Amino acid sequence: GTDHDVVIYSVDFKDRTNRNGSSVFSFTTVPANVEEIFVDKFTTNEIEISWTGVKGAESYEVAFGDETSSTTQTTSSTKMDFEDLTPGTYYSVVIYSIGKNGLKNEEGSASLTIQTIPGPVVNIQAVDVTHESIELKWSPVPGATYYTMDVMQGDTLLGEFERIDKPTIEVADLEPGVVYSFYIAAAG
Repeated sequence: GTDHDVVIYSVDFKDRTNRNGSSVFSFTTVPANVEEIFVDKFTTNEIEISWTGVKGAESYEVAFGDETSSTTQTTSSTKMDFEDLTPGTYYSVVIYSIGKNGLKNEEGSASLTIQTIPGPVVNIQAVDVTHESIELKWSPVPGATYYTMDVMQGDTLLGEFERIDKPTIEVADLEPGVVYSFYIAAAG
């Protein structure tokens, strides 16, 4: 994104010192690529990004989308916020720097893929209850690759399940007559 002026002289072939006139040629280079993209915030339905500005860039074209649709927005800022997104969905972003006279770096930044946080676990059911165990099942959450669960008795944490690969789990070794709470979350 830098302006350059080049002076061209025509010279005598033998002594190379006789300048027989000159002409000036001016051009502007394309701005460099955006090299770093940062994810400042991501939730179930929102992603905020920022990036390091590029010398000579007057604006940026940001291509953002998932597997089914994409949008392109132009901004002079080095930040952008995407809202109303789908929980548990992967989104890709590529940023193009634009310099003087609309000269765009067509190569763009490296593509960055970001996943929104999967939505909540719903339809939890106790499908098999005995005096010392319980089997829980729930609806699969789109975008979730596993689930976590905390087992509580009142305010006391009794156990943690850090990786449950299917939307079902059996919890054993429970005490008869005790009230337990199960907190299940989807993870991406």
